[in-house]
Amino acid sequence: MLETRHHWLPIILTVYLPLSFVITYSIAVGNKHVEPGFPYISDTGTRSPESCVFGQLLNIGAVLAGIIIYTRYRQSLYHFENSARKYLLHLNTAAFITGLLTIFGVSLVGNFQETNILVVHLLGAFLAFAVGFVYMILQTIISCKSVSFKIPGNSLFIRRLRIALCVADLVLLILLGIAASVAKSKGPGAGKSKQHWSSDEPVSLHYFRLTKKMYTILEGFLIRLNAANYEWEIRVERKNVKQVKCKK
Repeated sequence: MLETRHHWLPIILTVYLPLSFVITYSIAVGNKHVEPGFPYISDTGTRSPESCVFGQLLNIGAVLAGIIIYTRYRQSLYHFENSARKYLLHLNTAAFITGLLTIFGVSLVGNFQETNILVVHLLGAFLAFAVGFVYMILQTIISCKSVSFKIPGNSLFIRRLRIALCVADLVLLILLGIAASVAKSKGPGAGKSKQHWSSDEPVSLHYFRLTKKMYTILEGFLIRLNAANYEWEIRVERKNVKQVKCKK
């Protein structure tokens, strides 16, 4: 029997990443570097000492996500490698590459603060959110196209959940772009940095909506990774392999 023992990894990551944001948020608010409420995720890790903690925690999270993405790649490869439908192998490889780009973006966000090197920070955010969305789409396509393989855990509920998350993520990404444009054009007010954007500002509602969408997209991606838990905790029967003894 081929038994996967990695089903606990998506659960750990689902708890770990939000907890890491709570830690950096608490440090930033405690040092009065951001206003309480829903600040940008990046704002909570901009200034020292929370920036050091933020970068380290995201690096650890990126490693955990990388293990999940690689395990998912190998699991799909196990089922598709002897199949005549070679396009599934190509989709699996493409998903693996986009997954690696996504976690690389997460690491960039954590290590290149927006107040230091904004271009690299924005590149990391693009990889984490936009390319991460592509990864979700590819994994959803693989799930829907591999129904005939009867992969344990790839149930109708899981496939519908993945499709729903992709649709919701697309809507949130569009709204995120609109809210970001409005918030940037309005600004936090004269003489105030966006780290101290408080509720008394005229455009604070747009800022609040923007940050809420960022957290929601992140949670959707974590739920998508956690859906793999249902597939990984089930044993998969190993194919029979004949052993051939070499004659001396």
